[in-house]
Amino acid sequence: MERFRIATLQVEQLLAKRARLEAERDGVSALSVSSGGFSASSMPDDDIAASSIPFRLSEANEGIGAETSVATESTILRAEQARRRLQEKEIGLRVAAARNEVEVLKHKLDQFTIQKDLRTERLVAMQQLKDRGVETSNNVLVLRTDLADIEARRQDSLVAVAGAEARLAVVEEEGSKLTLDYMADLAKEIEATNKEIGEAQEAVISAKAMATILLRSNDQSLERSAYDIVRQSKDGAKKLAATETSPLMPGDVLKVTRGESAAIDARSAATSP
Repeated sequence: MERFRIATLQVEQLLAKRARLEAERDGVSALSVSSGGFSASSMPDDDIAASSIPFRLSEANEGIGAETSVATESTILRAEQARRRLQEKEIGLRVAAARNEVEVLKHKLDQFTIQKDLRTERLVAMQQLKDRGVETSNNVLVLRTDLADIEARRQDSLVAVAGAEARLAVVEEEGSKLTLDYMADLAKEIEATNKEIGEAQEAVISAKAMATILLRSNDQSLERSAYDIVRQSKDGAKKLAATETSPLMPGDVLKVTRGESAAIDARSAATSP
């Protein structure tokens, strides 16, 4: 009976654990228990549509212990969901920072491109003036140097933008991988829990069957056994009806009768004077 009680409690706890794991997997925010079993459902203010995940309890599991299991798993559920939200928030902030960096660098690159175009137009104009003898070669050379410097900085900006986009891709990939790993871990844990539930349920059935067999065997033994004491006296041997608590004397012989004859002997002993 003790093995039966422990296995029953284990099944109850495992069912609550599975309800919590599937609630995490499906984005459900609350667990509950009723006479029919465990369930997980969304709260009214959730963005996720309300859903229900029922878990039938065996008749041995229906009791106040279910509320304790649900309370424990609900605490774990809230903690895990809070941890998950923090992880998602951290990834979100990193993604936002990487995207902002990309936008800033792209804006800077656009500015260099505009400056390059203006310097190129000016260089063309100065070259025409130089050809007519209005502008000196020195001024054209200075402008060419300035244009080359702008082009070098624009190329640096191109490299910086490429690096920022690569970092953004890495952070976004980390977010996707975090979600995939989280769901994979939940699936593995649910599978392991289902296996543990099956083993615990087998233990419940085995212990209950063994307890029933032993109890039935004990009851049959008590109902179908009759006791007689054969005691020697000066008048010879006498047979006295007895019970399990009858005292024995030195030299007594105890006769134990089992089966159908035991019931007849018991009735005879009860009616004899």
